[in-house]
Amino acid sequence: MKEALTSAEAVDYLDFNPEVGGLDVTLLGLKADQLHKNDAHKMVFQQGLIPELENRLKSKCEQVAQYHQTAKSKEKDSKFAFAKATQLPSIIEAEKLCLQEDKKQPRAHRMSKSTQHVQYYQTLVRSLEVSEKLITEYKLEWQKKYDEITSDWLAAKCHAMCLKIRVLQNQMLCDTYTPESVCALKQIRQSLQTKENDTKKELHRVTQSLKAYKSIGMGFDDLVQLYSDITAEIDNKKWALTELRHSDNNDLNDLWK
Repeated sequence: MKEALTSAEAVDYLDFNPEVGGLDVTLLGLKADQLHKNDAHKMVFQQGLIPELENRLKSKCEQVAQYHQTAKSKEKDSKFAFAKATQLPSIIEAEKLCLQEDKKQPRAHRMSKSTQHVQYYQTLVRSLEVSEKLITEYKLEWQKKYDEITSDWLAAKCHAMCLKIRVLQNQMLCDTYTPESVCALKQIRQSLQTKENDTKKELHRVTQSLKAYKSIGMGFDDLVQLYSDITAEIDNKKWALTELRHSDNNDLNDLWK
C-alpha cells in the first residue's frame, strides 16, 4: 500500500520542468510506465479503495444534501437522501435563479414606488390647484357677500341701540324733571339771583366808601384803620357771597339727585 502511494506520488513529480517545450525530459530519466510496472497490487488496491471512496463520497453528498434541506424534509426523505444528493446541483441552480429573481424584485418594487410617488405628487398638485380654484372663485365670493350682509346687520343693530339709548335718556330726563321739580328749581334760581344782586350792591357801596376815604388826606392813621376795617368787611362779604353760591349749587345738586 505504501509503495503504491509512493509510486503514484512520484508520477506527479516526473515532469519537473513543464516550461521546456518539445523535450521529453523527466526526473532521473524515469518514465510513468516504469513506475506503474512495479505496481503489481494495483488491481487489489482498486477493488478495496473504490468502494470505500464511493461510500465516503456518498456520505459527503448526503451530508451536503441534509445541510441544504430543512429539518422536516430530513426526517421525511431520509431513505432517499442519496437520490436527493444527486439532484442537489440542479436544485441549487434553481434556487440561485430564484435568488436572482428575488434581487430583481426589490429594484422593480423601488421603481414602482418611485413611479407611485411621482403620481401621488402630481395628483396632490392637481388637487391643490382645484382647491385653490374653488376657494378663490366660490368660497371667497360668497364670503364677501356674507361679510357685507353681516356688516349691514351689525350697523342696523348699532343704530337701533343708539335710538334705544336716546329714548332711555329722554325717559330719564322726564322722570327727573317733573313739573313740581321745575317750579322749585325756578324759585331757587330767583332767590339766588336776588341774593347775588344784593351782595353786588353792597360790594359796590363799600368800594365807593373806600374810594372816598382814600381821597381824604388828613387823619391818615384813622383812615388806614378804617380802610382795614372796610377791607375786612369786603372780604367777609366776598366770603359770604362765595358760601352762598356754594350752598345754592349744593341745593341744585340735591334736586338733581
